[in-house]
Amino acid sequence: MPSFSAFICLSLALAFACANGAILNPAAKLVGGHSSISDVSAPEVVAAGVAVARHFDSTSSSRLNVASFARVTSGTKQVVSGMKYEIEVELSPTACARDAPDDSCTSVGPPFCVVKASVWSQPWLKKNAVSILTEACK
Repeated sequence: MPSFSAFICLSLALAFACANGAILNPAAKLVGGHSSISDVSAPEVVAAGVAVARHFDSTSSSRLNVASFARVTSGTKQVVSGMKYEIEVELSPTACARDAPDDSCTSVGPPFCVVKASVWSQPWLKKNAVSILTEACK
């Protein structure tokens, strides 16, 4: 038979869940769940987009010129051990040759490629783990 203290603990847990909307509002945000990125121009989101562009360049050998980060169009974020971004990034062409990439390369045309990627950012370790999920390039 359950003790009185177990009953009190269960009652408090249920009351807490109701107060936070987890039971009464199934659309309430789940701690650690995905949430939409409201500001795609935020510095940390742009940094994730730049990391995607660099990773794309380092793993793609079919183009002669370096691709340049254009913008993040949409995405979600999730608090993990750091921040995990699932983002859609537009890349633009540059005039810089692939064998001599330069951080000062600027775009010379409209975006030619849309890349969906996952970026796991851990700033205290000074690293980003990037995975290209899909790409659609012209």
